[in-house]
Order: sequence, then structure tokens, then C-alpha cells
Amino acid sequence: MAVGGFNNSPPTTTNRTLLHAASVAAAAADLLYVSDVTNGYCKPAGQFTDQGTEALTQQSFAALFAGIGTTTQSASDTTARPAAVLVDQIVLAFPCDSATFEQDDFVAPKYTAGVLSNQVLVKVTDPTRAIGQVVRKYTSAVTTVDVRLTSTTT
Repeated sequence: MAVGGFNNSPPTTTNRTLLHAASVAAAAADLLYVSDVTNGYCKPAGQFTDQGTEALTQQSFAALFAGIGTTTQSASDTTARPAAVLVDQIVLAFPCDSATFEQDDFVAPKYTAGVLSNQVLVKVTDPTRAIGQVVRKYTSAVTTVDVRLTSTTT
């Protein structure tokens, strides 16, 4: 499969395996962060603790960003199940607020009323807030953008 002319990892390729946090719902395609480094638990972006401002919340999230989940977890499941996660150099189309983008613009999860979006991205100028970069120029406003994800967690 290719997006924007870039080859993607096959959907069955997992870059890393973590554990979904027990009793926390997660959908396939959610942006995930490492919520417990010691035990390898992850949660969707919407579960990330507000740091008081959009900039601080996005920056703190970016430091713990694990990737995009390919597995699901029910909120009623009290067992931590394996979470397959794709990241680093994968290019995917993400929903975004209507905007134009330059190639290499930085993106972060959208922040609304103290909560990060699980799947919607916005343009940011500070690379410390970014979880990826736009892979091509969009001269007309778009609501879906091709992004190359990156993670600083290992």
C-alpha cells in the first residue's frame, strides 16, 4: 500500500509491542503513548493528562508518543492485552482541521478543552510538540493530510 507515493509497512508489520492499559478503551488507528514505561503499558492520546496548556500537553505527549495502534481494547476488559504499534517512517493519512500545509510541516494531536484527540492532527511550529511531519505540500486547504510518524520512545 502506498500513500502520497511512499511505500508503507504492510498492515501486518508491527514495529513494537506494548500492552494496552487495562480498562481503557482503545481503537485501531488511535495515537498511543507509553503511559507506564516500567511495565510497557500504552493508552490513547485522549487519556493523556492535561499539562495546563496546548503547547505543554502536546510537548509532553510527543516525548511519550509510541505510535499508531493496530489493535483494540475494550474499556470493560480488565486484562492488559498486547497492543501492536506502528511508528517510525510509516506514512498514513490523518484527519486534520482545514488548513494548507508545506512539506515537512510538523503535526501534533489536536488539543480541545484540555483533551488531545485520539486521531486528529494539527499543524505546529515547534518540533518538540510534533509526532510527525507532513510528506507533501498542500496548496489548497485539506481536511486529511499524509504524515510520516516519528517516535522518540524506544
